[in-house]
Amino acid sequence: MSENTITGAELAAQALIERSIDYIFSLSGGHITPIYQHLEGSEVKIYDTRHEQSALFMAEAYGKMTRKAGVAMVTAGPGVT
Repeated sequence: MSENTITGAELAAQALIERSIDYIFSLSGGHITPIYQHLEGSEVKIYDTRHEQSALFMAEAYGKMTRKAGVAMVTAGPGVT
């Protein structure tokens, strides 16, 4: 890739930062690691869970309690591979 190439991960990270997202509730994995890398050094805090549904429930609860965007980000699972 050239120096001027912007990846999808970088665009996703920029969008989260520009929208002042405070927290991401996540189930980490290889497919979303590049987004994590672009969020390093930002104000966005990542809470890693052990199950996809937990991340979604946490994001929903956060959104309802704070009236801010609740963001869940999970990786591809066994059904994808």
